[in-house]
Amino acid sequence: MALLYTADVAAARLRVRESTLRCWAREGKVPCRRLGRALRFSEEDLRQIVEAAAEPARAVEPVACPVPLPRRNRRPHRPVDVR
Repeated sequence: MALLYTADVAAARLRVRESTLRCWAREGKVPCRRLGRALRFSEEDLRQIVEAAAEPARAVEPVACPVPLPRRNRRPHRPVDVR
């Protein structure tokens, strides 16, 4: 029988917050098992999560700003007269 981890133990092994792992599971972003209302993760589930996170990031084309950003008008610095 496969060993199943609770969400808090699985989150500690993955070094993420438990709330983050639960959110990912609810959104279907990570594999998991449901035992009634209890959320469980197998060793294979954890392996798949790590492998998916290890994929290299895709290059993103830089996007030019369509509107030039406004320049801030600043008055020149005036020295303070200290007496």
